[in-house]
Order: sequence, then structure tokens, then C-alpha cells
Amino acid sequence: MKLSSAEVKISSEDILSILKDFVKVEGLEFKGIVIDEFITVEGLYKNGMNILFKAKLGLGSIVDNILNVRIFKVEVCNLKILGGIKNLALKVLLKNFQEYGIYVHKDNIKIDLDTLSKKIPYVYFKIRKINVLNGFIEATVDNIIYSQDNKEKINSKVKTKKNYKLGYKKDNYSELRISFKNKLPKKYKKLFEYSMIVPDITVLLYRLFKDDRINTKNKALVAGILTYIVSPIDIIPSFIPFIGKIDDISIMFFGLNKIITEVPEQVIIDNWEGKDNIIVLVRDAVKYISSIVGTENIKKFIYAIDNIFKGFEQKKAKQSFQEVAAVNEKSNYIH
Repeated sequence: MKLSSAEVKISSEDILSILKDFVKVEGLEFKGIVIDEFITVEGLYKNGMNILFKAKLGLGSIVDNILNVRIFKVEVCNLKILGGIKNLALKVLLKNFQEYGIYVHKDNIKIDLDTLSKKIPYVYFKIRKINVLNGFIEATVDNIIYSQDNKEKINSKVKTKKNYKLGYKKDNYSELRISFKNKLPKKYKKLFEYSMIVPDITVLLYRLFKDDRINTKNKALVAGILTYIVSPIDIIPSFIPFIGKIDDISIMFFGLNKIITEVPEQVIIDNWEGKDNIIVLVRDAVKYISSIVGTENIKKFIYAIDNIFKGFEQKKAKQSFQEVAAVNEKSNYIH
């Protein structure tokens, strides 16, 4: 049997039943699921001792039948877990889930639904859209195939290997960054992440330029920003107060803010090396710079930035940057 499309509503009880029936990981037991604004999963992990856990999750984008899930909070034995420990715990716990197509990177989980559907006998499906609404998960499902007679036929519909990137690809910068952090005296380690913001953003731009998921137009924008960063010529006019002293950083933040509006957030996150959320960091930085410099100077600043992108879709870049720089002087927010 084959259905071209269907609207599906899934309750917390449905999800719990599916997890108990098809997700078999030694020592792991799911206790309950609550669906409201977020999805809260409670369970027990037995590994020499009983460890109660609770995780608050949010659904993200779905592309090529790969669902992105954001981890907002994790509690173990009723204790909130700090970021670094949380990431380590998730990595250890979820490593057993890779055979189900479930991978974790920092606060993000990727669920390969093609791989997961192999674990559900006789069924293949592709999810086009998914949302949390009124205590249910509502999904638009395409290409639903159900057959008890020919399981191999269904599995042939599923790719055995997908060419998608799980997080960023390790490169020399990753190793150098870790080595540098390990060599720092303990008293300076709290300042490490702050000191690495500019190098991290520069490497992020370089990785985005190499990323096959970025189209030619946006690669041109990335190339323009990188060209300015490495250029010895200072294009920011001296008559703009304050900006002349932070132009490199400002260029990176305003340029990244433009890229974020054009590129899926998950692509940005996958290539980001730093600890903090790069999306929030960029937006806060743009707002802060705008509030200090003022509306008129921002307009001049945006005009100067446009010169970087001559030959790189200049007209479109100027329009987008002007939209970003519509500053409300009373609230100091960018609309």
C-alpha cells in the first residue's frame, strides 16, 4: 500500500509507545513524555546505578528527511546540568543511538528519519513539515509505503548512507584551538572563549565558504567579508566616530547577520567552533554596536560596508544591510 501524502497527529502516548517498541538500548527505559510548547522526555538509565533523567527539547527544521532537534535543558537526578557536562553526558548516552540514525552535536540532535524508518517494520515515510501544536506533534507525511509481503522493497527506498554533515568537520583549527586552551594557565581559561571570538568567526566564514550547502550568491558575500578581513586597506572613513577602532569586528558581525538571514541556521551552527550560540551572539552584537554608534553613523557605516561587496551582488547587499540598520533610537533595537 502506498499513500502520496497524509496529515498525522501524534500524541505523547503514541511517541512513548513507539520508543518502547522500537528503540532498544541496553539499560535505557523511557518513563514519560509531555508535549506542550516543548517536548519533555523523562526516563531511567541503568549503568551500575539507576540514573533518572529529564530533557526539554524543541523541534527545529526538517530537510531531506533529517529532523533537527534543539536541547534546551537536561536534568539528571533532579539536578540541572551545566553546559559542558551536559554535552559530554549526551554524547555518551546517545552514542548507542547512531544505529537508529540519531546523532548529537553540542545542543543539537539530528534524526535521520530514513535510517529510523528501517527500525519500524514494513514502513517507509518522508516528513515534509512538522510542528508542535495543542499538545500534539502534527506532521505532513509524504510517500508512505506499507507492505507486509516485501520488506526488502521498502528498504530499497531508503538510502544506506547519506551525504550530510554532522556538525562541523574537524580541521587543523579545531586541534590548534584545543591545544591552545589546554596550555593556558588555569586563571586565564575563563577568558578563553572571549579571546577566541574573532578567530572563531573568521574560521566560521572560511568553513561556510567551503560548505556545499551554501549557494553561489551567499558564498560571494562570505568571500567579500573574508577579503576585507585579510586586506591591509582600511575602508571605514575616519569621520565615523568609534567605528574606526572596531571596524574589523563590526564588519564580521554585520556581515554574519546578513548571512544568517540568507542561510539556514543549522548550517551556521554546524560550522561554528565556539561555545556560545553564534546566532544570539551576532544579533546581540549588532544591536549593541548600533546603540552605541547611533542611527546616522550606522547609515554611513552600512554605506561603507557596501563597498566591500562591489561585484558581489552589491545592490542586494545594500538593500539587506539597510533593512538590518533600521534603528529605533528610543529602544535601540534593530528592526
